[in-house]
Amino acid sequence: MDKKWNLQDIKPPKRPSRITRTSAPMDTEEPERVSESRVPAAPRIRSSNSRPGKRHIWVAVLIFLFLAVLGVVIGTFIGGAKVTVFPRWREPVVNAALEAKRQATGNELAYEIITFEAEGERQVAATGQEQVTEQATGELTIYKTTPGEERLIKNTRFESADGHIFRITESAVVPGATTDSGGKSVPGSVNAKVFAEEAGPEYNLAAGARFTVPGFRENDLTDLYDAIYAENPSAISGGFDGPRYIVDENEMQSALSSLRTELKEALMQRVNSEKPAGFTVLESSYTYAYTTLPGEAVGEGQVKVKEKVALKVPLFKDDALASYIAKSVVPGYDNEPVRIENAAESLSFEYLDQATIESDLAAKESINFRLTGKPRLIWVYDAEQLKKDLAGAPKTAINTVLGGYPAIEKATATIRPFWARSFPEDSADITIIESVGQ
Repeated sequence: MDKKWNLQDIKPPKRPSRITRTSAPMDTEEPERVSESRVPAAPRIRSSNSRPGKRHIWVAVLIFLFLAVLGVVIGTFIGGAKVTVFPRWREPVVNAALEAKRQATGNELAYEIITFEAEGERQVAATGQEQVTEQATGELTIYKTTPGEERLIKNTRFESADGHIFRITESAVVPGATTDSGGKSVPGSVNAKVFAEEAGPEYNLAAGARFTVPGFRENDLTDLYDAIYAENPSAISGGFDGPRYIVDENEMQSALSSLRTELKEALMQRVNSEKPAGFTVLESSYTYAYTTLPGEAVGEGQVKVKEKVALKVPLFKDDALASYIAKSVVPGYDNEPVRIENAAESLSFEYLDQATIESDLAAKESINFRLTGKPRLIWVYDAEQLKKDLAGAPKTAINTVLGGYPAIEKATATIRPFWARSFPEDSADITIIESVGQ
């Protein structure tokens, strides 16, 4: 008979106890599942005396030392100062009739004469021959080294060092010597045209020959003979005696015109490259003298035509011209040092007497001309002295230093390295940059 079961007779399965720590698994086919309760680990606190902390401190020290050394290097090798200077300046409109003198005094404008000569040749066809006898001609500057003027009559003889005799074409009065402001004796002088006593090429003389008056010696006028002498400022030429080839006039003029243009251009280039430093040459102030030299045969029916061109031009000292213009057109100008920026490009020159262009400038004591344009006048200061005055001074002292430079309206300074608060001790490390019209 089957046994009957009631609910009390059924025992529940026994639960495993909770294990609080991990046990090693038993060596059975199906290990018992175990639940584990994990306790979080406490954080580990590093000691300040630990090794990694010391390494960070040394890294910071090394970086600081590196930056310090870098700063010294920068200050040594790229340190310096740049000073931008804004000088006083004006751009007046100039339209003035002016006069300049060879022997200027006081507030007068002085000028000097510079002379250049060039020769050229062309080959042309000849149409025949003719016998020609011509005397050389030229000009002398006659000097007197003692006081009192002396009149020389027409045809007065002058003798060159090699014994050639020339005569003046008109009477001339030679002024006596004077004394300049420094107490130095300045000979009086006058220019006179001369011609050779005889025809022939041997009377053609280069510029710079010295002449005496033989008549004074012959009449025992020793004082006058010693006091009066002459020099030719340009060549004496034109002397010829012999057969000369005849050239068609139109062909001759064409050849001469071409030669003169070529020679003039060459001479103007010489003026620009050889003029003395510190002097200004103004465009349109050039004058030219032309001399046609005797031709010569170069082959069957061919003649070599020769031409000589002498260029003479007045030179003005840069500072004197700038000051003279400022005095003429700038209100309130008080003789301060000034300069002209690009005078040759900004000023136009014109002789008031057009005959001056065809005359010998060396024979004149003064010239009258008109200047027009809009030059830029800039007040002058001593840049090197400014650098010396700034050297070693605090950056804030720049305005005090500029107080001694009335030619400067203002200035700005940039000092390297940026943390420096004073200008370099060595003035060579200070750079001056000028800014005009900005």
